[in-house]
Amino acid sequence: MSSPEFRGPGFFVWLVVAFFSLLAAAAGQSTGGRITGRVSDPTGAVVAGVTVTLTNEATGISTSTQTNDTGDYTFVEVAPA
Repeated sequence: MSSPEFRGPGFFVWLVVAFFSLLAAAAGQSTGGRITGRVSDPTGAVVAGVTVTLTNEATGISTSTQTNDTGDYTFVEVAPA
């Protein structure tokens, strides 16, 4: 039976980089969802600066956001119903 080979400092550096890369990926996970959309008027023109409200019907909790200059809105970290 042979003894394990010493792989040198390059292997150790690679191992540390791999560990922290996996750690960063795990920390980036979330439990909520994302809802995006665009508000437009009946003619199809986008509407900026309007309030969009999202309500969880199961809990009654609401959150609001405003559309940007292109009529887009985003709700982040939306808890599942």
